[in-house]
Amino acid sequence: MLDLESKMYVAYEMSLKSEKQAFDRAMGMLKEIYTNINSVRLDKYYSYPSYVDKFEEAKVYVIPKKNATLRGSWKWKYTMEEFVHDTLSYIGQYYLRNNSEARFLGR
Repeated sequence: MLDLESKMYVAYEMSLKSEKQAFDRAMGMLKEIYTNINSVRLDKYYSYPSYVDKFEEAKVYVIPKKNATLRGSWKWKYTMEEFVHDTLSYIGQYYLRNNSEARFLGR
């Protein structure tokens, strides 16, 4: 997790076995430091209602999979609605996640 303002990582984990395992540990780290998250951008592996719901108060940006449905929480429904109604602006926000990958790889 990268703070876009300061460009500093606030949580980081890795796993040679499972990306989900690393995600879960990073989420645990976030809970320990008790930081306020305003928005989060999740990659395609986390484009599911259950992951969107993990970020209760935060604005979540995901690119829906082609077989995505509206089944899920109201937060998921609102996320999908925003993607459909304001796609270009939404994608612009979503791709801010590249800042994290670029910093991690030293670009």
